[in-house]
Amino acid sequence: MARLNGYRTYIIHARIPGKLDVMGPTLGGFPLPLSGFNKTMAWGITFSSTPRVNLMEVKPLANDPTSYLVDGKVRKITSKTIPIKVAGETEPRKIIMQVAEDGPIIFAGRLDPTAAGTGTFIVNDVNLGNTRLVNQWLTVAKAKTVQQVKTALETLKGVPWSYTTAVDVNGDTFFW
Repeated sequence: MARLNGYRTYIIHARIPGKLDVMGPTLGGFPLPLSGFNKTMAWGITFSSTPRVNLMEVKPLANDPTSYLVDGKVRKITSKTIPIKVAGETEPRKIIMQVAEDGPIIFAGRLDPTAAGTGTFIVNDVNLGNTRLVNQWLTVAKAKTVQQVKTALETLKGVPWSYTTAVDVNGDTFFW
């Protein structure tokens, strides 16, 4: 199978009689093609170079180092134990990771001992709360014309990490 930006892709043919008939590649676990075609329209994607992950520095509260402020509201840092299977070991290793509502926590002092323990950062993924992705691709998959693809992308804005091209049976083309 092909790979899309390092991820394994699969071919899917999604059909709901009278409502949807679309085919194309997708990532494992995603229910719709990320690019593909139906009877009247085809579309493709390329990944943009837009940064989607950033580091957000936070200052733990002096009276509670497991809390920090965002826009005047207190947010908690919690611990999460993650089991990791290691080749040659019978039991998984347990890694304790600090996480927050905004993403996993990185402590600069753990990355660079010369940092003297300063700096608490959250790895923030701008797509973390994106719940529009499935609706976005469902609307594109149902589109019959390039204009409907354009309207879907401009209205839902659920795919901030790729460029989309489309063509329909009328010969109309689109890049967004």
